[in-house]
Amino acid sequence: MVQLEQLASAHESLVELLRNMPRRVLAEIVCAAGGVSSDNIAEIQERTPSVEVSGLARAARKAAADLVLVVHTFDGKLLVIWIFEVQLSWNADKRWIWALLQAAFAAESRTDALVVVVAPSPRLRDRIRKKLMPQVAPPLLLLEPDQIKLIDDADEARRRPLETILGAVYHAREDSPFSLRVAGIRAALLALQTLDSASCRRYTVLVMSIAPTAVVQQAMKELRERGELDEGRFETFTEMEREGYSFNHGREEGRQEGRQEGRDEGREEGLHIGQLLTLRRALVDILELRGFAVSVGLRERIETCGDLETLERWYDGARSLAVDAPLDQLFDG
Repeated sequence: MVQLEQLASAHESLVELLRNMPRRVLAEIVCAAGGVSSDNIAEIQERTPSVEVSGLARAARKAAADLVLVVHTFDGKLLVIWIFEVQLSWNADKRWIWALLQAAFAAESRTDALVVVVAPSPRLRDRIRKKLMPQVAPPLLLLEPDQIKLIDDADEARRRPLETILGAVYHAREDSPFSLRVAGIRAALLALQTLDSASCRRYTVLVMSIAPTAVVQQAMKELRERGELDEGRFETFTEMEREGYSFNHGREEGRQEGRQEGRDEGREEGLHIGQLLTLRRALVDILELRGFAVSVGLRERIETCGDLETLERWYDGARSLAVDAPLDQLFDG
């Protein structure tokens, strides 16, 4: 059986979740983050996430965002371009990438363009808020948990599965009571059971990668006790419980290593390992989804890379690499 984590990365799963979210719900979230009303929004359309950027000292090149939505008013006018960027790891270079994307989409559309950053990790959001946001102009929007509803009702979870999953993921690592976070993940697991097989697998990766292990285990335990967990539908649940959840497993290894060496860096080291695992999987995923054949040699090079900045650079390049370009160009550039 193909490993679940090979089917979709957490990053790509979250991008896909945003893409498939009800447009009106997404609009309410973004408008709440920006402190504006959504009453004037009539239509929201997705457009290609790539844009050509003219260079001053070199030829124009393409830049790509995770998701781009075009917002229109009731009189048919273009209101704003929303540029969604999913962040699961730290990248200081994003200050330049986000500024570039905003300028490029604004120039192309002749309207305002706004980067909307989606980062489920509280620590990462805090770092972005303090170190990147003051340096990006025009200002960007950073989605916060209080703008995304946490759904814990079973019936509502089945009616609104994608909203339930997003809320559970975004609140899973907050300082809220453990029981509340468990309720959110429990509802997300019920929501997953309403989806088609491919979507269920993809979003399971997202939940298992981001939510703390203890929260997921308790939520699954409670569903089993109630007889509400469809074990047959989720063939990978038992395997993932046994082997651990990749992102959090990396964090735990870091904590254990830190305790053994008597250092306080264990937690940070665990986070670093988790980020490496996530980026490696995401890079292979996006290359294969775009139709590239990843050789054994290149796969080994990706899996042995221990530098986050290099992996981020490869990942950003993979999103905009021409489909007929040799893969060596990406890794040797």
